[in-house]
Amino acid sequence: MLQCYREFYKVLKEGGTMVLVVKNFIREKAVVRLDIDTIRLAEAVGFTLKDRWYFKLP
Repeated sequence: MLQCYREFYKVLKEGGTMVLVVKNFIREKAVVRLDIDTIRLAEAVGFTLKDRWYFKLP
């Protein structure tokens, strides 16, 4: 995914926005925080987190 984010960053116009929808999941009875990993990877290539929305099913 890091390579994808690098390419997204390269081709977006300056001031452009990347919007991602990610979902955490459970593996071996433990929650895997895909949201945090995604933010770290995107920031590593130069993106800055502007906003973050959460939705939890009732």
